Amino acid sequence: MKTQVKTIQQRYKIIGREQELEKALAAVSANKHILFEGTVGIGKTVIATALANHFNRSFHRVDGDERYNEHKLTGWFDPALVIAKGYSRETFIPGPLTQAMTEGSFLFINELNRMPEGTQNVLLPAMDERQIIIPKIGPIKAKPGFLVIATQNPEEFVGTSRISEALEDRFVWIRLDYQTESEEQKIAEKETGCKNYDIIAIAVKIARRTREHPDIRHGASVRGAIDITELIQPLSDSQTLNAHVWTGVAIMALATKIELQDQTTQKMENIIRGIVTSVLNEYAKDASEKATGRSVNKTETQKKRNLASDSSKKLKTALNEGNLAKVVYLFQKNPEAISEILLEENLFETMLKMAEHSEPRWPALQLLFVTQASLDPKRRQIAKRILNRTIRRIAAQIVGKRNSPYKMR
Repeated sequence: MKTQVKTIQQRYKIIGREQELEKALAAVSANKHILFEGTVGIGKTVIATALANHFNRSFHRVDGDERYNEHKLTGWFDPALVIAKGYSRETFIPGPLTQAMTEGSFLFINELNRMPEGTQNVLLPAMDERQIIIPKIGPIKAKPGFLVIATQNPEEFVGTSRISEALEDRFVWIRLDYQTESEEQKIAEKETGCKNYDIIAIAVKIARRTREHPDIRHGASVRGAIDITELIQPLSDSQTLNAHVWTGVAIMALATKIELQDQTTQKMENIIRGIVTSVLNEYAKDASEKATGRSVNKTETQKKRNLASDSSKKLKTALNEGNLAKVVYLFQKNPEAISEILLEENLFETMLKMAEHSEPRWPALQLLFVTQASLDPKRRQIAKRILNRTIRRIAAQIVGKRNSPYKMR
């Protein structure tokens, strides 16, 4: 199932919707009629079309409205042909429901709950008994593969009504919600071809903000972001945070896509202007913080480089002078940096030779001890061998001093 979902996404350029597609594929495979519910512009039609194409079935579309009667759905007799030949299959003009049934194809009904109840009821026998009765012709039976895929907007939208319980009972229900912000950005990029991420990000954020505003009953879908993106490009030669330009574009794009609350006292233009100003201010603040962060990181990096360069010079000077005590001091002060310098600048061997051939002194012993943890296994073994020899030399020197006779005056 997941393989089929990926195939549909890639072939029909659907972004996201993995769970919804998986449910829809399961429903079609089980020969169940599907009812998609979601707000306007959320991609219901795109998914329905992709399903029909994926299963290689023809597709008959009906757009529901209050004037769509049952005769348009099932078919009608041509008056001129009836006068000449009478009532017969030859004079009957099949509607989309009849065509889908006789072909074994998909009947896609967009916005089912905008249809009159009488028209909706025609679907009951087709979905339940897989046949309908056409007066003066008789029964029309559905071939295998016939399926109804319908969409509906939530009941609170103007012009919609609840479908009957009997009809609702024949469907399986799949809910489509707004997609994530990143998915909507990808959709806007795909639909507009815009390569300016900043423009897309701002447009999507403005559209999404309309869904949260207390004075807006129904916010804009991703179509709002798509329109803003397409409109802002010819009006602005380059990326700009000019509130006047963005506000004008947003009002053009969103005024037909949002619905205000009945009790609001604000004008639509003022609400959109406030949303745009808020989004642009946030975007400018984020951009400023990122720029400051980059500056701080750059400064810190430069400080580290300067420190490493200074430490490298001091280390080389100490090694050249044979000053093991100074090497130990530098290592204790900044062990990580000195370890990297010793290994990266090939000074490790120089340090070992100095420790091995110097007079048996405690700085040599201390240096070999403190460098152990920062070495790779091979170098650690070499250092340990020299350390052991150095300890023996120091021990022999101590024993030799103890056995020496006191000089008597």
